[in-house]
Amino acid sequence: MRIQNLTHWNTTDLRKIFTRAMQEVDKTEKNPKRRLQVLFAYAHQLRGISGRANYWGTIRINIPKDTDFEDIDRKIRLVHVSAHEYVHIVSGNNYIDRRDYRNDWTARLNYDWVKDYEIRKKEITEKPKIDIQKIRYERAMKNYHQAETRLKRAKTLLNKWKKKMKYYEVVFANRPK
Repeated sequence: MRIQNLTHWNTTDLRKIFTRAMQEVDKTEKNPKRRLQVLFAYAHQLRGISGRANYWGTIRINIPKDTDFEDIDRKIRLVHVSAHEYVHIVSGNNYIDRRDYRNDWTARLNYDWVKDYEIRKKEITEKPKIDIQKIRYERAMKNYHQAETRLKRAKTLLNKWKKKMKYYEVVFANRPK
């Protein structure tokens, strides 16, 4: 299972809750599916926690930005949506029709276990500041030394060919015509 979290909630906490919801569904379903891609993202509207799933194993759970998970009803709603979307994938959409939720047996599951789980916010870690001018100065020094070396080599090569030219000028001057 691959979880991608685009919200400010802790990914480990969301993974624990989603995994537990999967386990609850797997107690009744016969063919659990483990190759899942789960995306937790912000909801575009402030309707509440919602989700989407397709048969190939992709689940998207939308969470509004201002969701307060201190409220137990919000946690239960998150678990219910997680279980509901997982059932869509496991059952191949046979049990739950997207227009008629009377057959949604995930609403009748007991989600009181979610009280023991907490959903924390992500810890924000600041990256150390990089002195870009120092890096550029060091790069300029390195390039200067390389250019200096190339110049010395070019002068040496120039002197070599100058000496050869003088040698042949002397040879041609002393040769009988």
